[in-house]
Amino acid sequence: MKMILKLSITSNCRFLLSLFMAVTITSTAFAQDPNWTVTPSDYEYSMTVLAFLTLDGERLDNENDKVGVFVNGICRGTTNLTFVESQDAYFAYLSAYSNTAGETMSVQIYNSVTDEVRSIAETISFEISAQEGTLFQAVSWADPALSAAADILSFEFDNVNPLDQSIDNQNILITVDDTVDVSALTPVFSLSPGADLFINTVLQVSGVSQADFTNTVNYQVRSQDQSIINEWTVSVQQISSDFVFRKKDAVCFEQGVIKINSQQDGATAVLTLNDAVVASQSFNNNEVLFVNLGVGDYQVQIGNIIKTISINLRTN
Repeated sequence: MKMILKLSITSNCRFLLSLFMAVTITSTAFAQDPNWTVTPSDYEYSMTVLAFLTLDGERLDNENDKVGVFVNGICRGTTNLTFVESQDAYFAYLSAYSNTAGETMSVQIYNSVTDEVRSIAETISFEISAQEGTLFQAVSWADPALSAAADILSFEFDNVNPLDQSIDNQNILITVDDTVDVSALTPVFSLSPGADLFINTVLQVSGVSQADFTNTVNYQVRSQDQSIINEWTVSVQQISSDFVFRKKDAVCFEQGVIKINSQQDGATAVLTLNDAVVASQSFNNNEVLFVNLGVGDYQVQIGNIIKTISINLRTN
């Protein structure tokens, strides 16, 4: 009798242990998906958002990752990530639903790798039939938020020593020797953190991508969060290195000066301001000197060479 009782207890323990393990495994599997659902027929209107997801600086790239939008805790739209081969990246194609325009929807992101649901600071304002985001400029849903800066911080050419360079309102002018082949230059550049550089939506890689700078090149700088795209231009001007340009800015009681040195005695330098000729001189003893210059952006033309020189007012 005692032996039978012992076997019965052992069997019950094994059964309970097996049941506990099954429940634990099942609970873990369900925890891997927040199981957000929405019934579109409950709502009169919809809008679509094309977005990319980023958590802790890492862009999510798993088809099990998902995003949901909510109003007072009720899911109004959800989708998993989809791989887009042309972009080599994952995107969320989300449809959101509402019966009222202007509703504010909160955003939650599910990271399937870490099994984490996180609410983010960004929200969306529901607009009837709106379509937000494109593959080139998608909506960013991220925690922490990504940068909206979109600037070129530095720009030069590989294996080219510039004679001069200026940056003015997103316009870059680089002066190089006239022996440089400007039809196939390789830019080396730095941008705002996380930003990307494009020519006609084609990504440019610093130190790798070549461009023809025979004419002005138009660039697009896209911010890390893709909310801002700034237009920048880069122009390359060629001059003979025989000419050396120097300037002295104006101060309170003294006007500015432009000085040009060259071995080409007899050549003529023409100085203009706002398309009006200010002065003209021929090189004498390898030098031309323009004095008593007020503040402004001057142009010096020597034959086919045109050089822009800015005289500024110095206060210290």
